Amino acid sequence: MRKISQVACLILALFMIIGLSSCQRDAETPSPSAASPTQPSSDKPAPSSAEPTDDEEFMNTMPISDELVTVSAWRSWSSTFHTDPNEIPANQEIEKRTNVHINFICAPTQSAQESFGIMLAGNDYTDIIYAHAYGSEPQYIGGVDKAIEDGVYVDITDYLHLAPNYRARLDASVKAQKQSKTDSGAYYFPAIQSGEQPAWYGSMVRADWLEDAGLDEPVTISDWYNMLTAFKNNGHNNPLFIASSGYDLMGFGIIGAFNAPPTFFNKDGVVHFGAIEDGYKEYLDTLAKWYSEGLINQDFSTYTSWSDQSNLFTQDKVGAADGAVYSSAMNYPFLHGGEGVKWEAVPLPVLNKGDMGHFRRVNEIVGTAAVFPTTASIENGNFEIVMRLIDYSFSEEGAAILNYGVEGLTWEWGDDNLPHFTDFYLNNDEYQVADMRTIYTDSNGRGGYYMWIRENESYPKEVIDGQFKWMDSSLGDWVMPPVTLTSDEAEEYSRYYSDIKTFVDEYTLGVIMGNRTTDDWDNFVAELKNLNVERCIELYQNALNRYNAR
Repeated sequence: MRKISQVACLILALFMIIGLSSCQRDAETPSPSAASPTQPSSDKPAPSSAEPTDDEEFMNTMPISDELVTVSAWRSWSSTFHTDPNEIPANQEIEKRTNVHINFICAPTQSAQESFGIMLAGNDYTDIIYAHAYGSEPQYIGGVDKAIEDGVYVDITDYLHLAPNYRARLDASVKAQKQSKTDSGAYYFPAIQSGEQPAWYGSMVRADWLEDAGLDEPVTISDWYNMLTAFKNNGHNNPLFIASSGYDLMGFGIIGAFNAPPTFFNKDGVVHFGAIEDGYKEYLDTLAKWYSEGLINQDFSTYTSWSDQSNLFTQDKVGAADGAVYSSAMNYPFLHGGEGVKWEAVPLPVLNKGDMGHFRRVNEIVGTAAVFPTTASIENGNFEIVMRLIDYSFSEEGAAILNYGVEGLTWEWGDDNLPHFTDFYLNNDEYQVADMRTIYTDSNGRGGYYMWIRENESYPKEVIDGQFKWMDSSLGDWVMPPVTLTSDEAEEYSRYYSDIKTFVDEYTLGVIMGNRTTDDWDNFVAELKNLNVERCIELYQNALNRYNAR
C-alpha cells in the first residue's frame, strides 16, 4: 500500500465528500505498497531523440505484450452514449493493437475532484491517473511537483527512453518542451497538440439579423452598440446574451476591448489583475448603459447552464453572444429549427477602429489534461507497460485511432499520409458530427497527441474560416501562459482569492444590472487591495518568472 505523508493526507481529506464509482471492475484494482518516490530535478535537460535508448525499434513494435495484460486507470467520466470508456470503439481498437486492457475506475465528472481526493487519501491508487496538471479539475492539490514529492506520480524524465514517440513530439517543438515539464524540471505526459490550434471561441452574431438591419459586421464597441440597437428596433428584445457572471474569460469577447478582464494577465512580463484597472470600470459602465436600454438579456445572471440558455437560442431571443465557432455555427441553427438562421463569427471588438486586441482564446500547444504513471505501476510490475501504452497515444497510429476512431469505418489514410474521416462519420444519418466524435473517439479523455486538424474537415469551410476573424483581430499576447503555483503559494492564494472573486462578481452584477454605480470605484479598488489582491498578483508574478526561466 502506497503511503502518503500525513500532511498530504490531511489536505486530501478535505475533498472526502463522495466515493469512487467504478465504471468497470473486471479486474481488481491493485493496492500499491510503499516505495521511494521519484524526486524531481531542477537541472535536467530536455530529452532528445539523439540520446541512446533501449531498442527504439522494439519500443515502437506492437503489440506491447504477447499475452493480454491488464493495467488500472482512474479518470473522470460522463457520457450520454457509453457507460464505460472501454465501450468506445477507439479504445477497443487500441486494446486490440497493444494487447493491453485498461480497467477504468471512473468518477462522475461533477464530483471528480472529491473522488480523486478520496482515492489518494486512502493510499490506494491505480497504475495510471488521467487528470489535469494545473488549472482545471481534477488535479493533484499542490501540483505535479507535489504529487511527485509525495510519491504518487512518477517523474518520467529518466525513463523517456521508454517513450520515443513522446520524445519525438517534444523534439518538434521547443514550446512543447517548455510546457511539458514542471518548474523543477520534471517531465510528465500532457496532451500535445498538432501545432497551436487557432482560437475556436469568440464573438458571434446572427448574420441574418445583421443583413436585415442593413449593417456590416461590427468592429468597434460603438459598432456593437449600433448593431444591438438596430436588432432591438427590429423587434428583437434583449439581443445580446452575456455570461451569468457578467464577463467571459474563455473567448473574452466584449471585455477584451477594454484590456481589463477580471483575471490575472501578463502584460510584457508584468502580471496585472484586470478588475482594479480603469478599463474594467469603463467596461462596467458600458454594459450598464446597454442593460438599461434593453440591449442585454434582462435575466442573463440566472442562466447558469447550457440547458437554461438553449431555449434563448431556439426562440429568436439572442442576436449576439460569445460561442464556439464549431458548435455555435452548426448547433444553434439546428436547435432553432427555423429557416434562414445563420450564426457567424465576427472580429473581436476593439474600442477604436484600427486597434489590435490583446485578449482572445489562446490554445497552448500543451494542454492542461495529462496522463500520469503512478508509483503503483512500479510496485505492480506494470511501469514499462504503462509507459509504452501512454507513448502509443503519441505515435502516428495511436493518435489517429484516438482522434479519428476506427480505421476503415470512421476514417482512412489519405494520399497526404494523414487520416481523413469517412462519409459514414461526416454525413451520418443518425448523429451529428459532434455526437460521432463522442461515440467513436477518445482523444479528449485519453490525452496523447491531439490532432485538432480533424475539425477542419468536420465542418463547412465558412465555419472554420470564422475562427481566423478572431485571430486577425487580437494578438492574444496578454493572456497568461500556463504557469503553476507552488503548493505553499497555492495554499496562500486560496486563502485570499475566493473572497476576491466573490467581491468582484457581486460588484460586477450590481453595476451592470443597475443596482449600484461605479461612483464608488475608488472604494471598490481599495477593498480589493484590503482583500490582498496585490499579494495574489505577486504570487502569480513569481510563477510567471519561474515559467519564463524554464
